[in-house]
Amino acid sequence: MLGGEGIGVEEKLQVFAGQVESKGHMFQLVKKLHIILALQTEKGEYRIGFHNNKVDFNIAPVDETSLFTICGQEEAFCSVLEGRLKLRDAVAGQKLKTTCPFRILLTLESLIYLARPPIHNG
Repeated sequence: MLGGEGIGVEEKLQVFAGQVESKGHMFQLVKKLHIILALQTEKGEYRIGFHNNKVDFNIAPVDETSLFTICGQEEAFCSVLEGRLKLRDAVAGQKLKTTCPFRILLTLESLIYLARPPIHNG
């Protein structure tokens, strides 16, 4: 689904999900979430769901109240998932647009921060 150089959104989401599931303390945030995010970029749509203490991909929403979208350029999503740009800053700067309520946006930002890839010095 993805082309181009480097790692794209789909791969970064896989890394993000692995980090969330491997860090037990993050389940305190995930267990309260029952949502599906549709991330829409110029290269396609990626779905990631949070429910039942799990992170799942490509799942259908139970109802429309659990589905939220975040739209924008793939580069902006990658910056957020890499920890170079905060989700709220991307939304405020109109690099990303979302239907997420503020409370969910804060929770997602916390998850992304806690699951960010390790920084390698050297």
